[in-house]
Amino acid sequence: MEYDPDKIVTNCHIIDIADLENVDQNSYILQDIMPYYKTKAQKIQSRKKSLAELGVGVLLARVLNITTNEAIMIDEYGKPFLADEKSEIGISHAGNLVLLATSNGSIGVDVEPLPDSLSAYHYYALKKVYGNQLSDIVECEKDLTPYVFCKLWTQAEAAVKLDGRGLRLDPVEHLHVISEVYFCTYEYKKHIITVATYEVGEVAMKEQKWMINRAATTDAVEVKGG
Repeated sequence: MEYDPDKIVTNCHIIDIADLENVDQNSYILQDIMPYYKTKAQKIQSRKKSLAELGVGVLLARVLNITTNEAIMIDEYGKPFLADEKSEIGISHAGNLVLLATSNGSIGVDVEPLPDSLSAYHYYALKKVYGNQLSDIVECEKDLTPYVFCKLWTQAEAAVKLDGRGLRLDPVEHLHVISEVYFCTYEYKKHIITVATYEVGEVAMKEQKWMINRAATTDAVEVKGG
């Protein structure tokens, strides 16, 4: 297949924080993590959130060889980007998964664990974002499923991250931003992952595992896109 430099290609690298659960703070796996994420993980009391921050640091180090704070810049809206601008990046973590996306085009990514059940909160959270258009997708609250909720929610989150303004985006602009982008949505390990781009492209999902024998392996994961 002929390489097309104009095609948007996004690689999503995933860590399951369960793989970091028994990793010692002095382990070789954590040696090269940039100080920002080491410090952040140490300050967080929640074990799961602390592991998620370590997971981000591990992915940046192993995938992009980023080990210093200076290699990552944060814009005025809190969106991370590489100081050398060699590629675009997106970071998200929730539930048990940590995600680092790299791309040759602008991207926004989000991950959300599939809930066992839904409440009125989930429906009205979507209603706040999608407004009256929600009824075109889900007729009423009782028709909302965990998968549909997470798909719609991660698409909204990924879209505003792609836009760059994130939580500072005026809620009335959400629908316009969502309508302007393309989505790839996947289900993996009871989580929903969405990648948002301005152009149609290819998305590859890879799970990163670091074994006790110090050999780094990258396992392709089977996902369901939509």
